[in-house]
Amino acid sequence: MTDGESNPETTATTTAWLTRDWALWLVAVVVSAMSLLAMNEADPDLWGHVLYGREALRSGELEMQSSWNYTAIGYRWINHENLAELALAAADNWAGAGGLLALKLSLSLLVLGLVTGRLLSRGVHPLTIGFIVLVLAQTIAFHWHFRPQVFGYALFAIVLTLLDWCFAGWAGAWWLRDPRTPTDAVPPYSSFRMRQLWWLVPIGAVWANTHGSFVAGACIVVAYLGLRAIEAFCMWGSAGWGRVKRFAMMATALLLATLLNPYGPRLPLWMWEALNVPRPEIDDWERLPLLTGEALGFWTIVLTTIWASWRTRRIDFTHTVLLILLTWQGVSHIRHLPWLGMAWAFWMAGPLDQLRRGIVAEMNRHQSEAIIAAGSAPAPASGRWWIQGGLVLWIATVVCTSWPQWTELRVNRGEYPVAALQYMADHDLSGRTIVTFNWAQYALGCFDAAEMPSRVAFDGRFRTCYPQQVIDIYFDFLFGKGTTYPRYRSPLSPPVDPERALRYEDPELILISRKQQPATNLMAQQSADWVLLYQDSLAQVWGRRDLFDDPQSSRYVPVLERQLTDQPQVGFAQWPAVPVARHRQVPAQLVRR
Repeated sequence: MTDGESNPETTATTTAWLTRDWALWLVAVVVSAMSLLAMNEADPDLWGHVLYGREALRSGELEMQSSWNYTAIGYRWINHENLAELALAAADNWAGAGGLLALKLSLSLLVLGLVTGRLLSRGVHPLTIGFIVLVLAQTIAFHWHFRPQVFGYALFAIVLTLLDWCFAGWAGAWWLRDPRTPTDAVPPYSSFRMRQLWWLVPIGAVWANTHGSFVAGACIVVAYLGLRAIEAFCMWGSAGWGRVKRFAMMATALLLATLLNPYGPRLPLWMWEALNVPRPEIDDWERLPLLTGEALGFWTIVLTTIWASWRTRRIDFTHTVLLILLTWQGVSHIRHLPWLGMAWAFWMAGPLDQLRRGIVAEMNRHQSEAIIAAGSAPAPASGRWWIQGGLVLWIATVVCTSWPQWTELRVNRGEYPVAALQYMADHDLSGRTIVTFNWAQYALGCFDAAEMPSRVAFDGRFRTCYPQQVIDIYFDFLFGKGTTYPRYRSPLSPPVDPERALRYEDPELILISRKQQPATNLMAQQSADWVLLYQDSLAQVWGRRDLFDDPQSSRYVPVLERQLTDQPQVGFAQWPAVPVARHRQVPAQLVRR
C-alpha cells in the first residue's frame, strides 16, 4: 500500500480527528511542541541581523561592502541572509521584542502546522501525528534560535510539503523493477500536481536571499527529483522519459532561481568556496554529541525508522537514500539535525502509522476475550467529558508555564557584557574596538543605539565580509599560542602572534571576556601600553594608555571613575539591553577649576 490520499483509511481517520477529543489532542500536542521551541534568549548575532536589516530599510539599499569594522574597509560583503534580516528588522521596528517573538512563534506554528495538516490529509492517525510532532520539536529545539536559519528550516518544511503533495501515492513502496515486468501496481501520476512543482522556482529564489541553507535545500530537491526520475524510468520504461525530462527541467529551474540574488553567480561560487574551508571555530558545524540530551531526538528517529521499516516492510527508495544522507549530515554537523527531523516527519509517517495499527490490532486481540466476558463497551461520548477536561487542563498548563517564554525576549547578563557596555557609553569610550567574537554584534547594536562612533575589529559575519587573514589575527589573540581548541588558519597567514591584534590598524579599546584566559593573560602583560578601565566578573575593558590614562588627553578617564571589581553579572535584561542614556555625574574633586 502506498502512502497518501489513496490510503483507504483516509476517510475514516479524517472523520475521526474531527471529533472534539482528537481536535483537543492535536491542539495540546502542537501547543506542547511550541513550548519546546520557545527558547527566548537572544542569540549572539541577533543585534547584527536587526541592525543590518534596519539600515537597509532606512536607506533602501543593500550594503555591498564590509561595514561597522576598521579592519576590512572596502572588502566585499556577500550577505546571504538579506530577506531574513529585513524581516527581523521590520518585526523589531514594529513591536520590539514582541515583534521578534511573534515572528519566531509564527515560524514555529508554520512548521508544526505544515506537518500536522499534511499528515492529517494523508489519513495518518492523530496519535501517530502527536508522536511525530513532539519528536520533531525536541529534535529541532536546540537549534530554534533567533537567527536566519529558522527561516531556512521553515522553507524546507514548505518544500517537503510541496513534494509530498505532488508525489502523493508514490511514498512507502519500492518502485525499482524491470519495466517489462507485468503489473498494474504503479503510483498515480497527476499532471496537475506535477505542474505545481514550478512553485520550487519562487521558493528557491526567496531561499537564496534568506539563508545560506538554500544550498543544502537545492541539493536535496535535485536529489529527490533525480531519484524519483529513476523510479519513473523503472516503472514506465521509455514511456516515462517525458516525466524524467519534466523532473530534470524542474531541477534546473530551481538551480537557476538561486541566481536571482544581489550577487548573481558570485553567491553560489562564494558558498562553494566557503563550504570547502573548515569552520572548526563555529559550534554549529561540530559533530552531534551522540550521548547527550541533544541527541535524544536523533536516536528516536533512527530507532523508530529501523523498527517501522522492519515490521512493515515498507521501503521507499527515494526516501531511504535521502534519509541515510541526512542522517550522515546530521551526525557530521549538528546544524543539519533539524533537516533529518523534518524529512523523517513527512516520510516515515506512513510506516509509523501502519506500525501503530499493527500494535493496536495485536492488543485488541489479546483483550477481546476479557472485554466480551465483562460485557463492556466503549464509553459513550457524553461519558468521556473527563478526557476533554484533561486535554483542556493540559493545554492551559502548557500555555501558563510557557507564557513568559512566549512574551519575553531576554539577554543573559552572565553571557553578555551589559554592564560593561553601559559603562563604555557613560564614559564616551568609543573608537576602534577589539571585541570578543560572540559579543561583537551585540556591541554593534549598542554602538548604534547609543550613537557611539565605534567600529569593531571582527564580528560574527565571519568570512562573508572578512578575509581569512584578518580572522586569523583575532582568533590568534583570543585563543593564544599552543591552544588545543580546533582552529583553521590560512596558509597565507604568518605564524601565530597574539600581539598582532594590538598593532593591526591601531585599535583604541578592547572589550574581552574574562573566560578567555589567553586574551586576559596577554593583556595583563601589556600594562606599558594599555590600561584597565573597567572590570566585573564577566568582562574587561582596556584602553590605550596614551589616550585614556594621560590627564592631558581629551579622552582621559580619571582613576576614580574606573570600575575595577569582581561584581557578579547575574540575571537577565530585556531586549535589546542597549545602554540607557543617563547623565554622567563627575565627582567634585575631579572638576577642574
